[in-house]
Amino acid sequence: MNEGIGRRTWSATRKGNVPGRAHADSDAISDINQIISEISTIQTSITTAIEQQKVITESIDQSVCATAEGNVIIDDAISKVSRSAIENRKYASSIENAAGRMNAMADSLEASVFRFLKNG
Repeated sequence: MNEGIGRRTWSATRKGNVPGRAHADSDAISDINQIISEISTIQTSITTAIEQQKVITESIDQSVCATAEGNVIIDDAISKVSRSAIENRKYASSIENAAGRMNAMADSLEASVFRFLKNG
């Protein structure tokens, strides 16, 4: 395989034109068959590589789809957490207001009890 396939093919086809060689045609055909065999081996290697690349590409495609689906799930979860945080903030504000009113009522009750006990 040191020479290029094209050069070896040309050389093999030229052997038949050499005068005085009884087996020149046979040698040329043998050389051509060898070259065809090598081409077939190369084609098989290329086909195998293409199939392997196809499998890898499909695997990458599946990974990308799974990642995209995961991102949708994560995005949905983040949206739910965000909505929950907004609702919790509203509830916390309502609780704080109620606690303030209760504190004011407790102060008022304490003052009323103090006056009752003082006036007694």
